[in-house]
Amino acid sequence: MLQRMLEQKRALHLYCGEHGGFSSPTAQQWDLVSNLIKTLLPIEEVTLQVSHSNSSASCIIPCLTVLKMLLQDEGLSAKGIGTLRQVMRESLEKHFSKLEDTKPVVLACLLDPRYKSHAFSVATTMNKAKEWLKEEVDASTQQTSREEHAVTDRASMEEQATTEEARVEEQAAACGTHEDDGNTHKRQRREQTSICSRVDEMFTSLLAPHTDDQLASGCIEDELYLYLKEPVIDRQQGDPLQWWKQNEGRLKQLAKQARKFLYAPPSSVPSERIFSEVSTIYERKRSRLTGEHAEQLCFLHHNLVLLNWDY
Repeated sequence: MLQRMLEQKRALHLYCGEHGGFSSPTAQQWDLVSNLIKTLLPIEEVTLQVSHSNSSASCIIPCLTVLKMLLQDEGLSAKGIGTLRQVMRESLEKHFSKLEDTKPVVLACLLDPRYKSHAFSVATTMNKAKEWLKEEVDASTQQTSREEHAVTDRASMEEQATTEEARVEEQAAACGTHEDDGNTHKRQRREQTSICSRVDEMFTSLLAPHTDDQLASGCIEDELYLYLKEPVIDRQQGDPLQWWKQNEGRLKQLAKQARKFLYAPPSSVPSERIFSEVSTIYERKRSRLTGEHAEQLCFLHHNLVLLNWDY
């Protein structure tokens, strides 16, 4: 509204001169309007970036850092509204004072190749991020190890069941007096297959990737050093997910964590848009529309765009 008012400044002056009834803003008031617009426009731009459907939680810390820098700038645009800018800056610091103590937000920012550690306000945040990364890698390593042990145990149980079945068959065959040569060959082949299967299991366990905690810790430190040493990618043109896809081969541990922390949206705007859209689907002419069908229509509307409506 203020921007539109400033654009129609001459028209407002002419209207006041011809019709009267109210006075036109003074030159000082017009300066205040101009400074307010210069202050609020960057905030609108940052808000739109955070509300974009492709944004992730990694942009929260950089956007807040940029807003604080803009509000701290004491230039000509701050004339007459210095108190307002100070109150806005203090409000940001009050509401987001613990932001760099939040692990998902910090790690998302660090693992985004557009920002990395450049947006952190204090050096201790980077130290905490390193510790959190090590904890996540250790937890992931332990989970992988548990899954491998579960697979091995399941294979061992299956092997024991097969062995027990073969033993029962042998006992049954020993009790019989007319066992033919065909059954004997069949049993021998089963035993040979069982032995080969067990040998293959042992080789698979021996040659599988080792999940030693110290080895994983060393790998994450080396990968993090290489990752931080590289320059950041373009903020507007660069795609962090595509970047990680291309560099997954040499930064395996970090890529696994990036898939975990770069998925979350920075705000609830995308979800609110979906709820708003569902409310427009229901109308009087669709009184028999069920909730399941409304959910399907909403799903198709949001996902067919990914196929470029080619289906």
